[in-house]
Amino acid sequence: MTHQDYRLIWFQHFHKAGGTSIVNLAIENGETLYPKHRNGNPAMPSGKPIRPWQFSDRELTDFIDDCERQGVTFVATEWRLPNPTILANDPRVKLVTCLRDPLRRFVSNFYYDLYYGSTQARDLASYVGSKGEFSMFNYYCRILAQHNRAALEVSAEEFQAAQRVLEQFDCTVILENGFESLGNALGWARVENIKINSVSRFDFRQIHHVSRKRRKRWRAVLARLTRPKKKPDPAFIEYFNQHNAWDIKLYTEVKQRAALGANSVNQAIVRDT
Repeated sequence: MTHQDYRLIWFQHFHKAGGTSIVNLAIENGETLYPKHRNGNPAMPSGKPIRPWQFSDRELTDFIDDCERQGVTFVATEWRLPNPTILANDPRVKLVTCLRDPLRRFVSNFYYDLYYGSTQARDLASYVGSKGEFSMFNYYCRILAQHNRAALEVSAEEFQAAQRVLEQFDCTVILENGFESLGNALGWARVENIKINSVSRFDFRQIHHVSRKRRKRWRAVLARLTRPKKKPDPAFIEYFNQHNAWDIKLYTEVKQRAALGANSVNQAIVRDT
C-alpha cells in the first residue's frame, strides 16, 4: 500500500450512540484495528490506553504515521476528541461519527451503568452529571467543543463551536437512520446484519465479564432483578429537554439535513473530498 492509497478511518465514539456496532462493522468489513485496543480505542502492549486527545499537533500526526506503518485502518476515540483540524486536514484520515437521539442515548447510558453496577444512581434524575461528560447535559456539544468541565454550562458559543467542528467530519451518521449511508461513504459492503449493541437485563454473563468486584457484581444483579427498563416519565422528559437544548438542536439540525441529502453538517452527512 502506497502513502497515497492509505486510509485511516477515525471514529469519534459517543457513548451509547451505536459506537460498538460501528466498531464491529469495521471488523466485519476487513478494517485493521490497532494491535492492542479496547473496543477500537488504541492501547499500549501493556493494555494501558493511548489518549490521542492529549497529544500535541505533532504527536497526533506522528500517531497517524505510526498507524500507517502498522497498516492500521480504523481507530476509535471514546473519551475525548483529538484536535479535529489536524485530523480533518490530513488527507489520509476519514473522520466519522454517529449521533443518537439525545434522550434515548442518555436513558440507554443510565441503564447500561445501572445493570453493570457502575453507578449508584437509581433513577434518571440522580444519574445526571454523575458519570463524567456522557452523563452531563449537552454531551455532544461538550465533546465537540472540548468543553469538558462539569461546572461550565454549555451556551450558544459552545453550540456554534460544535457545529464548526462537525462540519470538519467526512461523515456523520444518525443512528436511527441505520448504517447504509456509512457503508456508502466508506465503501463497506456489509452493513445490514450487524445487531445494534444493547445491554440485556438478564444477560448475567455480561455482569460476570465486566463486574469483577464481588460487591459491584451483586449490585448489578440486584439492579437487573428489581429495576426493569422503563420509559422516562413526562416530568423528566420536560426537565431533560429544557436543560439539554443545545444537543437537541444539534441533533435535529443534522437529522434534518440528512433527510434533505445535504452535504454539509452530514445520514450520513457526507463531506465532499
